[in-house]
Amino acid sequence: MEVLVLILYGLALLLLFLYNCGQLSLIIVYLRSERKRRAAAASVAMNPADLPRVTVQLPVYNELYVIERLIDAVAQLKYPRDKVDIQVLDDSSDETVAIIAAKVAEYQRQGLAIEHIRRPERTGYKAGALAYGTAFAKGDFIRTRSRLSAQDHTALQRPQSGHCTDPLGTSEPGLFADNAVAGVWTQRSFYH
Repeated sequence: MEVLVLILYGLALLLLFLYNCGQLSLIIVYLRSERKRRAAAASVAMNPADLPRVTVQLPVYNELYVIERLIDAVAQLKYPRDKVDIQVLDDSSDETVAIIAAKVAEYQRQGLAIEHIRRPERTGYKAGALAYGTAFAKGDFIRTRSRLSAQDHTALQRPQSGHCTDPLGTSEPGLFADNAVAGVWTQRSFYH
């Protein structure tokens, strides 16, 4: 009986050992590919004159307690000031409107291309605000920021990693039927 228990125990240990060897090989492959990906991203040198113009949209609605922090964070983006436009798409109905107006005026005096955009009527909620702002966008690309998203000040500088397999720059051919539309997913973190 003792021999049977020892054999079962040995088999269980062998299975655990083989499973952990497989997991270790996955970790090694990940670390190698991550090192190569970072080296490739770091080797891409971007000339500021070649950077595209970017419009950053901030759709907000009654964000009294976070709007200043959001505008401050977006104003600190590390990107040439002549290549970035910021739109604060404000549908607020409280004192957030005055806070935004003051903050926008402050950054306009510092030379930042930022504008406070209010719609005549609030239809379509956040999507409606983004669509309304897009009509005034001057950038080649549009980036939206949420009131809860923690700001990465270098997000516009880094080339986005990914594998482009079609002219749209999407990872799946035919993902968008309209050639004027494309999407880029980036890593995000949030305030709580």
